[in-house]
Amino acid sequence: MLRRLLWAGAALVAGLTGWAFAYGPLFPYSIVKPGYSALKFQRAEVFYPKNQVLNAAYLQVDRYIQEAEQFDDLRAAHLIRITQCGNWGDFERFFPVVRGHGIGGVTLEPGTVIYITPKIIEKSLDPGEFLRHEIAHAVVIQNMPVWRAEQFKHVTWLYEGLPVWFGRQKAYVTQTEFLDRAKRTDMLPVMRFDAAAARPEIIDVRFAYIAWRDFLDYLVQRHGRSKFLAFFAAVRKHPLEWNSEFQQSYGAPFDSVVGDFSRAISDGRYRPQS
Repeated sequence: MLRRLLWAGAALVAGLTGWAFAYGPLFPYSIVKPGYSALKFQRAEVFYPKNQVLNAAYLQVDRYIQEAEQFDDLRAAHLIRITQCGNWGDFERFFPVVRGHGIGGVTLEPGTVIYITPKIIEKSLDPGEFLRHEIAHAVVIQNMPVWRAEQFKHVTWLYEGLPVWFGRQKAYVTQTEFLDRAKRTDMLPVMRFDAAAARPEIIDVRFAYIAWRDFLDYLVQRHGRSKFLAFFAAVRKHPLEWNSEFQQSYGAPFDSVVGDFSRAISDGRYRPQS
């Protein structure tokens, strides 16, 4: 009887493992990928449904990785596996932690797996924008221990602002809409928003993405790229101390600089360069 139970248990584990690789969370590492074709590049592998045409943006992944490295002054040492999910059922099996159809893409620690969701096709969005966004995440995450990358997610304005900036994304509010709305908005709660909090506040993320991107652009315009890269490096080492690192780098508290940013928008002194 015991032997039968052991065999049954072993068969169950083997079956679940096989499912996890072929259809579940381990799909990117599976030798067999039912329903998906694969393209291998120098820096990445791309998996896409056999019944769908692969957008030309995916053919640029090596270039995107190189540009992201140059943008962040970092190096991605590991192959990035990118999956264009054929439907929401596939995405939910590959990444069962998230439910809902609002997300466009996701990058998993340690920065070697990216999923692009069906939302991009459904909404006729630009796949290149979202590929660049997620590749920017991957490059940064590959340069941090997993536990520190999780801490870094709490610095949402920087964690998400960089990929939106690098991605040159236009899928959110337009620059004109942002500037007009920002003049009537208290920007501090937007800039201090923590998406990784246990119970994050409800904000308009489409507006916030542009706010975070433009704040980074503002910092570079006023203080230079070298100072920003030094601050960015310090935050990667000590994510939980980002407030003190910011004041040390920029000579003023974060809240004060956000106030300067808001006033620069209101009186027309800030104009985005990106």
